[in-house]
Amino acid sequence: MVVLDGKAQLRRRDLGILSGKNSSITYLTAEDPGPEETLAICKEIATYVAKQTGSYKIIEDRGEAIKTAILENPDSVILITGKGNETRQKYGKEYLPCLTDTQYALEALAEYEIKANTAQKD
Repeated sequence: MVVLDGKAQLRRRDLGILSGKNSSITYLTAEDPGPEETLAICKEIATYVAKQTGSYKIIEDRGEAIKTAILENPDSVILITGKGNETRQKYGKEYLPCLTDTQYALEALAEYEIKANTAQKD
C-alpha cells in the first residue's frame, strides 16, 4: 500500500507512525498548510514515518505528489488522504483554487494509460 499524506498538526504523529508501519512508501505533500511551510510539515511527518523504518518522499505540490505516487506504483493500492473533493488549498490566510484529489488522480491515470499503450506498441 502507498499512502499520500500531509495532515493537520494534531494528526501528524499518529498518521506518520501508521503510514510508516503499514505502507511501502509514503508521499508527503501539502494539505492546507496555512501559515506553516509545507516542507516543514512534511519533514515533521517524515520523522515519524522514518522511526517506523518507513520509506517516504516529499513532494510539496499535491498534484505532482498524487501523479508521482500513481505512476511510480502501478500495481499498488494508493490511499490518498486529506483533501478529497475540496477545490481549494489554504496557504497563509488565502484559499487558492485547486483540483480535487479525484481530478488529480484521474489525470495521472490517463497519463499512465497513454504511457502503457505506447509501451505496448514498441
